[in-house]
Amino acid sequence: LVLARITLPYVLLHFANKRLASMPDYYGHIADLDLALIRGAYAIESFHLDKKDTVSLKLTPFMSADLIELSVEWKALFDGALVGELVIEHPELRFTKEAAEPAAALKDTADFRSLLKDFMPLSVNRVEVHNGVIRYIDKGSKPAVDVQMDAVEALVLNLTNSADSMKLLPSSLRATAKVYGGELTFNMGLAPL
Repeated sequence: LVLARITLPYVLLHFANKRLASMPDYYGHIADLDLALIRGAYAIESFHLDKKDTVSLKLTPFMSADLIELSVEWKALFDGALVGELVIEHPELRFTKEAAEPAAALKDTADFRSLLKDFMPLSVNRVEVHNGVIRYIDKGSKPAVDVQMDAVEALVLNLTNSADSMKLLPSSLRATAKVYGGELTFNMGLAPL
């Protein structure tokens, strides 16, 4: 058991990196993976996913994070729901303008749902984001566009409606960010199901 516990993170890291490298149109990598079996959690360190140009094979940064912790949400477990939570430290999400067919956008969405399911077999109920960056770049426009939001803090609760509620919009998203010296505050109620 001790030997299995010692080798398990390396085996999981190998398979995770193999899965990220085999994604069509993307290339991803994880530097390290740590397990916390007693807590029902694991942490992914130094994650990045780059968009791959199918013709030139050039990689463009798409998303990255210093740390992603995936775990069982114990509060919901005590309420009778087996769901997961994500805590993401310093994520960066970068959008670039490209011509895309609607079918290609749907294909990308399906691929990311499948990827998330591979890494988190439980339904995600709670997501926390700390010190994030969201950036949009369009070098083809005149003048070129390069805008970003910094210091993004976000909390999404009750995504799978694990807390029984009679509310019309039982899930919530609260976020703040800095945008060119200003402050952005965003509050939203939603019904994801």
